[in-house]
Formats: sequence, C-alpha cells, structure tokens
Amino acid sequence: MPSRGRKPNTSIPPSRLLTQQRQFRARKAQLVQDLEQRCRTLEAENVQLRRELDVLAGEPSPQLVSARCSGFPDVTPLMNEAALFCLLGGGADAIDGDVV
Repeated sequence: MPSRGRKPNTSIPPSRLLTQQRQFRARKAQLVQDLEQRCRTLEAENVQLRRELDVLAGEPSPQLVSARCSGFPDVTPLMNEAALFCLLGGGADAIDGDVV
C-alpha cells in the first residue's frame, strides 16, 4: 500500500522542527515503555501482597497465639479457645482475650 503524501528527501539534512519531533516521539515512546514496565511490576507486587493477605486472613498462625500467651503460660488453653472462637466468627476481640 503506497504511503500518503510526498516522499521524504533523504539527501538533505532534516530540519530542526523535524529533529525535535523525532526526539519528542522517542522520549514519549520511552516514557510509555517505562510506565508499562512499572505497571507490570506493581501488578505483580499487588498479586503477591493479595496472596499474602489471603494467607494471613485465613486463620491466625500458632506463632501469633503463642506469642501473645508467652507471658501467661497458664492461660494458654483459654487463648486457644478464644482463637477458635474467633475462627468460628466470634470476632477479633476474642484473640485479645477481652471476650472469652
């Protein structure tokens, strides 16, 4: 398919305006490429963080329950029951030991 307009004369040096247009287009293309790469990186990071959040929201880890009970070894069974209550839909207050 033939291109529209006059054929460019490559034997003469490009005008200043033409050179500036080419430089602008090159900078714009580089900026778009950088933004696309940044978007891909952030999307991948977002997916990873969502997976971590899903894992953490799934159930409290034993380390969390034992860390909160480390100062009070005699109440560990109560805290485990509170954690179970929280897992069954009792709420986050159950882990803090406020609701038993």
